[in-house]
Amino acid sequence: MILAMYALKKLFSGSLFYSIANSIEAMVPFLLAPLLTRSLSPADYGMWVLFVALVTFFRPIVSLTVEDALRMRYYDMKKEARSQYVFTAFIVTTLISLTYLGVTALWQEPLSAFMQFPAEWIKSLVIMAYLFGLFYTLLAFNQFAHDRKHFLGLQLVQSVVSIVLIATLVLQGYSWQGAVIGKMGGMLVAVIIGTFWLTPQLDASFLKNPCKKYAKEQLKFGIHYLPTGLGLVMIGLTDRLVIVHKIGIEEGGLYGAAALFGAVLFIGVRGFIMAWMPWLFRHLKDDSAQNRKEIKIASLAFFLLVPIAGFAIYIMSLLVAPFLIGKEFHDSFSYIPLVIAATVAQGFFFHNQAFLHFRKKLSIMAIINTLSIALNIALSIYLAGIYGVYGVIVATIISYSLSFLVSGMVVLYVYRAGNITTEENSAK
Repeated sequence: MILAMYALKKLFSGSLFYSIANSIEAMVPFLLAPLLTRSLSPADYGMWVLFVALVTFFRPIVSLTVEDALRMRYYDMKKEARSQYVFTAFIVTTLISLTYLGVTALWQEPLSAFMQFPAEWIKSLVIMAYLFGLFYTLLAFNQFAHDRKHFLGLQLVQSVVSIVLIATLVLQGYSWQGAVIGKMGGMLVAVIIGTFWLTPQLDASFLKNPCKKYAKEQLKFGIHYLPTGLGLVMIGLTDRLVIVHKIGIEEGGLYGAAALFGAVLFIGVRGFIMAWMPWLFRHLKDDSAQNRKEIKIASLAFFLLVPIAGFAIYIMSLLVAPFLIGKEFHDSFSYIPLVIAATVAQGFFFHNQAFLHFRKKLSIMAIINTLSIALNIALSIYLAGIYGVYGVIVATIISYSLSFLVSGMVVLYVYRAGNITTEENSAK
């Protein structure tokens, strides 16, 4: 029991670190909210929110979520192989991004009409998604290498530079376009510095040519994992697109202001997941009774603490929101409790995904996420016509909750049956 409590103490101290580190990036919208909600109209702020949502959607498509492939394979490789794997991931991501830039150049008008985003700025979505993909790959490496200094440093660099550039450009009158350029500039600086920090940790002799075997593996993983990667971001994008198309860009801006408070909770959820996944993967490799006990305690604590944290954040929002958010956006406050509830359901679903990720159950993950996305689209469109923005958020709560229940049943079946055969081993 003492050993279990010690292990869990280390886990939650790690969760605290990653929550603080991730809060640096996640606090950027909060720090900018007083400026943006007073300098931009709800329509312009809605355009900025839409840009962030579209970039989040494009990221798994452009990067093929190679950072998750790296997480899954990190402990399977030695330094030499890991070095070549990372280098190959950078090359693969770059080539895919160039391909998508060509596609958006040819189809920017139809894409603009569907996304309700200016045609001349469509390419910025791909460029930003590419930079995000590289940035999160760097973070994933530092996370599993337990290099907290560089993990924290990357978050600081990206956030500080972004805030300075965005504030400067918006105050100069560049509206939401200034926010876009500022964010891209901050991410570019962070990627350059992060790559410079990463290089000494890799074996230089393996940074000459990309490995075809790893390239094929990453492409295969990305294609199989794409529905899962989209599942992490598609529902948020669906919400915004449905709101923009069926209700209006101004309501999209109001929804974005309310979503800031859901993002606060997600900081803690993501911090736990980032600390928990390496810990979980190591524990699951040794399928002992003691390790299973520690995993159960950690999961139970997560399920108890997330709703409590959500309620605390809602109480905080009642005090903070009127001062943080500009008066034009105060109608968004009634959305906040539902947004927080949706984030709780999302966190529960992400918890289950980690178990399936370790077992390399990519097909099962893809099916569950695809069904979740489809359900959310159908419910959002239907409920938006009746209840407006409230209906869209309720659709999100239902979609994540059902996905959590279904994935939970799968996880219980796999682990109670003692089925530790991975898809990779089955293929062999």
